[in-house]
Amino acid sequence: MKKKIVGIFVCMLLIVVVFPVATSTVENKSNCTDNDVYTLINIPFINRFDLSSKKYETIQKNAYKDISLNRGWYWMAPYPNYAPHTPGGMPDFSLKQNNWKAIFDGGNGICESNAGGDDVQIIPNGASVPPGSALIAPGPNCTLESIPGGDDYSDVNFCGPTAMANVLWWLDSKYSDPDGTPCDGEDNFLLVEDYGSGDDHAPDNAPCLICELANAMNATNKAATYQEDMIYGIDNWIADANLEHVLEFHFYEFPSFEFIAGEIEQGKAMTLALTFLKKIGDECVPLVGHLVACAAVNFDELKIALSDPFWDIQNPPGNPEEHNDPQNVSYDVFEVSIGSPCSNYPEIQCWLPSYPYWEVTVVYGVGVFNTTNEPPDIPSISGKTNGKAGKEYEYTFYTVDPDADDIKYFIDWGDNEQESTAFNPSGTDVKVKHTWDNEGTYNITAKAQDTNGFYSLKGKFEVTIPRNKALFNIQPILLWLIKQFSMLRRVLGL
Repeated sequence: MKKKIVGIFVCMLLIVVVFPVATSTVENKSNCTDNDVYTLINIPFINRFDLSSKKYETIQKNAYKDISLNRGWYWMAPYPNYAPHTPGGMPDFSLKQNNWKAIFDGGNGICESNAGGDDVQIIPNGASVPPGSALIAPGPNCTLESIPGGDDYSDVNFCGPTAMANVLWWLDSKYSDPDGTPCDGEDNFLLVEDYGSGDDHAPDNAPCLICELANAMNATNKAATYQEDMIYGIDNWIADANLEHVLEFHFYEFPSFEFIAGEIEQGKAMTLALTFLKKIGDECVPLVGHLVACAAVNFDELKIALSDPFWDIQNPPGNPEEHNDPQNVSYDVFEVSIGSPCSNYPEIQCWLPSYPYWEVTVVYGVGVFNTTNEPPDIPSISGKTNGKAGKEYEYTFYTVDPDADDIKYFIDWGDNEQESTAFNPSGTDVKVKHTWDNEGTYNITAKAQDTNGFYSLKGKFEVTIPRNKALFNIQPILLWLIKQFSMLRRVLGL
């Protein structure tokens, strides 16, 4: 039987994995052929992380590298409204907050816990299971309300929803109004909405977004994010935002590093599915999966920068909630090796030899967001650069939409007056008149919006309205004449 890693993404610390077995009674999956049959195997997690132990701190410290990020890097661009971090704008939300946990078997192979609150009982209490199985999921409110019994234990969850939240937040910022700011109450691109925090891009909305995604991707019921649930959930997410005509999500198995680099260099938002394996001779056994967001790539040096929901290697870890502010990030940088480290998985094309803790970390797949619509180009503005107060002047606004959509302009004249135009065909001049009442220097700015709601960056144009020189010069002359005339009348006795 041909061996293949089957796609399943679960958080680090979760021990449900999928891999092929030679002999077993299995349930035939719809995507399996008679020659490729797989079973769901629960493997005991021998060396699970303990967030309160010195072991985690030691791993974090030993893994830290002060890596130069100045040469040969392609970064996911920052956007000053909601994804402002420089050099890269991809957020780095943390999964280690709000008791986002699930309960797992501690090794004795028996479920000894009962679900509380709205938690979901995956395995009945008292039932026998392979050691290390997921027993209780956190339920729709995303917060674990159950207490582990016996040797069962709770551990962090939601790497999939957290990584996806990073990507959606970045995409929402890219295509939102470039003048937007967190807590401005405006929301004109609905990939990320306000889920109860008061604003779609307030830091308090990040955990709300992650919880919504956990429900959409079914992680709240399974204590894991499965490939099919992720794809189904994100497709529905895009449809609910009425963006299916401009945004698509595709998943690619066993990508080459060249493919990953090419997509990032094109500015495509991407999640990276990692699979951790144990080495037995020159073969490998899959253990667990993990989902991260891509922040940058350096193809020449074979390096990749990740927004990892779990690790904060490039920067010392702090309060997880600090990462809800997309200005606070930790882009963890790893070297990439080309090829497969496992003789039984020749389809693997790249892996991360320096990823901490695990023997082998391979790139199983990538989830790529393709936009079928691009925003208009930055508008150009032309017209007189100086003039007189109180006089009307005409200015021409011009830009092109890459998709040939009609476009409208939002104009700020720099004097506290704004206006918008009607929609006009792409690539046509739009003429608008304006009058400045007072002298001064004014910065005209204009952004374009296409019929799909995508905004351009701002175009700028400076206009100077000096004082009316004739009026300025004649006033002292008149005053002098009046004064002289009064003196003359006194001299003549008139």
